[in-house]
Amino acid sequence: MRKPIDPRAVMFVCFPLFIFTQLPFLAERSVRPFAPSRPRYEGGAIVIPGNRESIARIISAYFLGIAAVAVLVYGFVTHYPLQAATYAAVALFVIYWDGTRRPISDLLIALRDRQTTTLTPEGISFHFPQPPSIEENDHDTDVTILWKDNVHVFSIIHDDLNLFGNTTHPGPWSICSHHIGITYTGLDTLMRHFNDHPQDRPLLATPNGLDLVNQILTKAHKTITNPTKQ
Repeated sequence: MRKPIDPRAVMFVCFPLFIFTQLPFLAERSVRPFAPSRPRYEGGAIVIPGNRESIARIISAYFLGIAAVAVLVYGFVTHYPLQAATYAAVALFVIYWDGTRRPISDLLIALRDRQTTTLTPEGISFHFPQPPSIEENDHDTDVTILWKDNVHVFSIIHDDLNLFGNTTHPGPWSICSHHIGITYTGLDTLMRHFNDHPQDRPLLATPNGLDLVNQILTKAHKTITNPTKQ
């Protein structure tokens, strides 16, 4: 007679599988911020592309959905459908709560649009894609801050990047910190440099500005990876 499979086997199979499905999103959130930014010269400005958090989140959600179906099948094969259905339901709840509520439209948005930070002689502009279905849509998609306003990063609270400026335009301004492809230290260093060195602003309209931006970001990156070597 065939020995029945221990019901705990379903748990031992599904939990590592569920964790594995989240690796794309976890890598984008934890590893990517420490990777160097990749600015490029484009159309008389320096453009810094944002991260791929939206795509990573949706890919993880798709993987988790596939894993939930696989667990259901495994549960029926091993004759523990109720236990498997419970774990699959938990996975589907996680997808709805922190993955995607409109899988197709969210994926199309993530593939078509991406956050960018653009540096020009006049100021810094942030473009944000339409937020996915799980994020609140209460931020502007395009924000421009002029260098003459002397704006800098003041604080980061949850998903909001709080900025303060001079006495004429004191702020505070709040922009969404999601998807920005620069560390907060790098962004603050860039803003303070061009606030304090107006003679460098015209370089942002030329390819030479790319070298300057890379130098600034590299220096800021070192303060994160090697904080004691300052």
